[in-house]
Amino acid sequence: MPKGTVTTIGLKITAGCATVPLAQARSLRDINVHSGSHTASDWMYFLLSIGEVIVADRLPEEYFKMFTHLCQEGRLLFRPSGLTEMVLTLVERHFKNYFAAFYK
Repeated sequence: MPKGTVTTIGLKITAGCATVPLAQARSLRDINVHSGSHTASDWMYFLLSIGEVIVADRLPEEYFKMFTHLCQEGRLLFRPSGLTEMVLTLVERHFKNYFAAFYK
């Protein structure tokens, strides 16, 4: 990702700090500055909650589609109601689409 894009994404995340309850995320820190100290839960919050909105129109279309598949499969896997056979089929489809786009 170009450095300017990462900087813009970091600024958007920082600007959103006041609107996110701390119970959901300890803080939304600028990924351009603090990416090395983000924990797994920080990255999970990014993928499941704000990632698609933040990177929309900032990534080339093929990368954005790949990223959305990753976000969607994460939302399905981490849903509180558990996994059914139908949900697992959807997750498998998203994984296949993600990896097909990744290797393309």
